[in-house]
Amino acid sequence: MRRLALVVAIVVAIVDILYVWYIRFGQGGVASDLPLRVPFVAAYLALMAICAALSAMGPRRWQAALLGGCAAGLLLLGFFAIFSIGLPLLVIGLLATVLLVGTINDSARRRRAAPSRWPAHRPPWCSCWPALR
Repeated sequence: MRRLALVVAIVVAIVDILYVWYIRFGQGGVASDLPLRVPFVAAYLALMAICAALSAMGPRRWQAALLGGCAAGLLLLGFFAIFSIGLPLLVIGLLATVLLVGTINDSARRRRAAPSRWPAHRPPWCSCWPALR
């Protein structure tokens, strides 16, 4: 699962680089009426790539949160930009969602397999627990 999260990060970074390259050189550097749109989208995609990379390399307790943020962000931007760069973002967002579901299932499976910290019966030395009858 962590390798697929790295694949998500790499593909998002490639889409980010291609987007900036296309806007800069493909359109001839024409001035836009919204000058902050391209830096915002580029920074947003970079943040999503960082979230995916950190979910692959970071601690397990942050993995689901980072993947969830990455998946939601990619699906949202992919929906808004469906006619330009949105299709690859939607596909990678769906892959990140599948990874998120797998991560949640793995953590639930580990939690069920871990031994309980509380004993099923009242220990004789503890009078503060109510008696189980």
